[in-house]
Amino acid sequence: MMQLRAGLVFITIALAAAAADDERVVVAVPNDGNKRRRIQGTSYYYFNVRLYWKEGYMWQESTSEKFWCMKCQSSGCNKGSGIKIAKCDRDDWRQHFFFDDGRIRTRRNLDVCLERSGRSIIFKGCDGSDDQLWDNLSEDGPFRLQIPGNDSKCASQHHHPKDGEKIYMTSCKLCRDNDVAAVSAFSTTTTSIISRSSSSSFVASSRSWHAQNPTVSSRRTSLPAISFSDNNPSPSANGFSTMTTTTSMPDDDIIDDRAFPTEMTEDERYLFDLNGYLIVRGVLTPDEIAACHAAINRHVDDAIPRSDQMLRNAEAGSPMYGTGPPRLDLGGIFEWDNDDSTVFKSILAHPRLVPLFHGLLGRGYRLDHIPFVLMNDRGGEGFQLHGGTIDCASGEYNSNLAYTCHSGIIRSNLLGCNVMLVDHDLGSGGFCVVPGSHKSNFRMPPGMIDGLKYGEYIVQPVTKAGDVVLFSEGTVHGAMAWNDEKAQRRCALYRFAPATMAYGRSYFGGDGGGGTTTSWPPKFYDGLDEAQRAVLEPPYANRLDRPNIREDGSVEITRRSDRKRRHDRDVFGTKYF
Repeated sequence: MMQLRAGLVFITIALAAAAADDERVVVAVPNDGNKRRRIQGTSYYYFNVRLYWKEGYMWQESTSEKFWCMKCQSSGCNKGSGIKIAKCDRDDWRQHFFFDDGRIRTRRNLDVCLERSGRSIIFKGCDGSDDQLWDNLSEDGPFRLQIPGNDSKCASQHHHPKDGEKIYMTSCKLCRDNDVAAVSAFSTTTTSIISRSSSSSFVASSRSWHAQNPTVSSRRTSLPAISFSDNNPSPSANGFSTMTTTTSMPDDDIIDDRAFPTEMTEDERYLFDLNGYLIVRGVLTPDEIAACHAAINRHVDDAIPRSDQMLRNAEAGSPMYGTGPPRLDLGGIFEWDNDDSTVFKSILAHPRLVPLFHGLLGRGYRLDHIPFVLMNDRGGEGFQLHGGTIDCASGEYNSNLAYTCHSGIIRSNLLGCNVMLVDHDLGSGGFCVVPGSHKSNFRMPPGMIDGLKYGEYIVQPVTKAGDVVLFSEGTVHGAMAWNDEKAQRRCALYRFAPATMAYGRSYFGGDGGGGTTTSWPPKFYDGLDEAQRAVLEPPYANRLDRPNIREDGSVEITRRSDRKRRHDRDVFGTKYF
């Protein structure tokens, strides 16, 4: 039986006009009298976008259709919100979309349009840019969310669809190889939709459509097409029929090839094991970096300076102290309005980072500390060296930060993740590290902690905005004073741990006190997809129903047999031992 991998193709579920006094009309425009015709909305025309399904497809071991529709991730479809898969609901405005001169907009928030940003598909303010123009590419029937003139990237999940999964740009070939390219269209019973032509299929190119519609801009503003087919039954589910549509993303230089590795490479393993840290280039796109800065600027007044002497991180007079301005710490980056937190939350299960997290922490890795942004003005204080499997201050073994590598398997008990939001040029200052110190067996020499001795062994990695530095907390690290006059130092710092380990205790709730609540602050969960939510789990073993992120970004639950679980309940009277 064929198994469907989801997302490449969507079908639109027609919705009637939302208000009786609103004249919404959909016009069919034949092209050259042949196979394709397009839908042109003279006003707002709402529809659901549903994953195509037909008999023979299997989703999550089920042979029945699950009725997955495209939906805004955030409650308000705010700027920065992505799109995800959710159960179709014709009454949910977050699932209502309409075409507007080549753009895709949402009924929930009329100020935003769907835009491609690197690998991500997000809502941004409507500005008429090419990134917001969608067009079909198919010659003779199949329609996809695809880049015009480039069939390498499509909007997809390319695996068995599950509720809450994010839709993003991925390999069209992978999707085609999994038999999801064919689509059909069905008529609808509502008056605002084109009626079915029982024997015809309509196909035409966007060029011919523009030629017959000279009032439409010569830019890529063509509207989605539908194809009609008699090869599939109609109507569909829930008392309304379906039409297929495709749209596509524009091709521009932002799209770079974002086909990320699905496993940590041998080179990456070698470099991390050698040095205790790894630079991952270009994780965030320029648009995502700009979104982070805009969000920080809106909340910068909430930053707390480490001005009290007890909070200073370096000794006065040392190279790491600088000229004295304190570091600024900005929390709340997961609790801002969703459009401000979205990019920061994407790090939790970023497709470029997940294979590295798996390679360094194992499956079921988890967020351990509350993330925050570090900021330094010119001359701002750095941070004396700290950490180390052998504590660099006391010389004692620190199992909390231990690094191991056995039988080719690397594990860090606590992993730092520094997301660089500005360039860190040679000599600029900022994050520094003692390469190889994660394997050291001896205490650091006096004076080196403050950079007063052996400075030649302390390295400040050169990074660009958008790069990520992953480092074992067992690697001695710190920060040089910030010397760059071009920009304020800004980076977002995360810490992650293996599934069964915890250093921090914020997952117990705001006071860290445990009790009956084991969750992060409530707003952490806003707008998260299933993979991102999995990273917020408390510490426990994978075999105890822990959600694990697969290589393709989907989530599976790892569990013991039903018989063993029933035995635990019989013995202990609880679900888990």
